[in-house]
Amino acid sequence: MVVIKILVLTMLSIMSIMDLKSKRINLYFLIPFLVSGVICNLSYQLVPLTSLIGGVGIGIVLLMISFVTKGKIGSGDGIILMVTGLFLGFYDNLLLLLSATFLSAIVGAFILLKKGMNKNYEIPFIPFLLLSFAGGLIIWR
Repeated sequence: MVVIKILVLTMLSIMSIMDLKSKRINLYFLIPFLVSGVICNLSYQLVPLTSLIGGVGIGIVLLMISFVTKGKIGSGDGIILMVTGLFLGFYDNLLLLLSATFLSAIVGAFILLKKGMNKNYEIPFIPFLLLSFAGGLIIWR
């Protein structure tokens, strides 16, 4: 569904800008996307209920990891993945997370080799979610 792709792309674009500028996201900007995801699933049943729960669960697991690591992984990343899980379901949301993690590892390795960084260097993750989602749209249309 094209509308869903546009919603997710728009959300990830807005959140990427916030993440790049301040390394924080404003949850108020997520509310319209959260509501849209719920309404779309209630109206069109985008993904089966078990897949929807699994997709949101991926974000919940990331939130728990953020809590356990005392914020080494941003809680905003988990919240974003909860919302994308509403639209994408388990499999596609997991694929989004894995491909974004792969891209961020490549960039992190490049930064490490070229510029050097210490263990406290932070790389915003949401732009990698955006790149992964946009790349998936191009590759799988």
